[in-house]
Amino acid sequence: MKYRYLIPILFFTTWILVNFQLSRSDGLTFDEPIHLKAGQIFNQGSYFFDPMETPLIRELVARAGEYNRLAVIVLTGFLLTYVSTFLDHKSKIIFYFLALTEVNLLAHGHLFTTDLISSLFAFIYFLHISRDRPNKYLTFLFFALSLASKVATIAFVLPVCLIHFKKFKPSVWLISVLCSLIFIWLTYGFTFLPIFNHSGVVYPLGGYLRTLKENLLFSLRGQPIYFLNQIYQKSPWWKTTLVLLIKVPFPLLLMFLFSIKKSINKKVSWIFFSYLLIQSFKSLNFGIRHLLIIDLAIIYMISNSPVMLNLFQHRSILKLVQDDKIRLMFLLLFLQLSLFIKNYPNFIPFANPYVPHKELVISDSDLDWGQGLPVISQFVKKENITNYQLAYFGTDDPNKYLKNFVVVKDTLNLDRPIFISATCFHTCKLINLDQLKKKSYTLVGGSVFYFP
Repeated sequence: MKYRYLIPILFFTTWILVNFQLSRSDGLTFDEPIHLKAGQIFNQGSYFFDPMETPLIRELVARAGEYNRLAVIVLTGFLLTYVSTFLDHKSKIIFYFLALTEVNLLAHGHLFTTDLISSLFAFIYFLHISRDRPNKYLTFLFFALSLASKVATIAFVLPVCLIHFKKFKPSVWLISVLCSLIFIWLTYGFTFLPIFNHSGVVYPLGGYLRTLKENLLFSLRGQPIYFLNQIYQKSPWWKTTLVLLIKVPFPLLLMFLFSIKKSINKKVSWIFFSYLLIQSFKSLNFGIRHLLIIDLAIIYMISNSPVMLNLFQHRSILKLVQDDKIRLMFLLLFLQLSLFIKNYPNFIPFANPYVPHKELVISDSDLDWGQGLPVISQFVKKENITNYQLAYFGTDDPNKYLKNFVVVKDTLNLDRPIFISATCFHTCKLINLDQLKKKSYTLVGGSVFYFP
């Protein structure tokens, strides 16, 4: 009993150390400078900049200034540790191992984005309300945090509310909704803002309503996304399931299949299917970063299943290794660790080994989110490459990492070495790009094409 806090502290410390190293390996992703600028502007009391996201996470993390990634690491590590409090001691050990080797959690655990933090808020809300006798104060605290952190979580939170509506009296729900709206308005500094562009009419909670409106319009008009050698304006319904099969490590998927029927907490199982269904019919799907709630549910169910808990049964080593299920679980855990080691530290472009030429299958935040400049710098120094071209899709400054290069604006010179980020390779309209695609290349850092 006196050591019960030791393992959570070790997990939290390891999470910080691993993600801190990862934060030094990845360049700024496309969204991070926008989030930082927005947070800085919001902290000055103005809420007109970039209404696509709510202020809460951006405001909090931006207060850390240049240490914003460290703030994200600490916050995500704390929230994952909090999730583990819903598990018993043996389940916690499995949960910690899987969280520290799950490449998608690690890929987002150190980036200044809203995806993982908002997913953790929403998942913790579900864990609270799923209890037989939920604590109403903690339940509605995370209810408010979920709604205030990202409007996309509404697609998850509202079905949860409907399913568990009978857990509380209608008067309790009414008070919680009112308090949540007041909290959301607080994140906008209690300002009166217009909902519609170029409108002089202002409303309480106008900023939040405008964010809801902008997300709805964005979903209706879509955005070009490269997937499976084609550019989609709106995602096909089958993309969500396919992205999970591509991006979630296959040992985790197999452990989940063995665990789903025997999970102690069967209430969690509906998350996987209902949220998967909701996401499948959304017209926009940017990949695994919009499916992190499902990723968390998979890890939680595996950790909480009798199949995995059998690993801790007190029996002789001989009997342990003679059990086929036990040997299979150990093998899958070993494979999970192997994928972590093999892909370290480039986790954003991870795809399962059975996906041939992943760079021709996925793009954007699933492969190239603009994070590849540091790996180009390392490759250039290693291969002693000079006087090369760079075609780069991102918001980070290449001059922070690279020297003796020319940024390609419209025309590629096929007689000089070329580095072109994968998203740019698939979506940028450059002269001579079609001829370039016929040449052989080296994939650098999992996300950058190099043509010598």
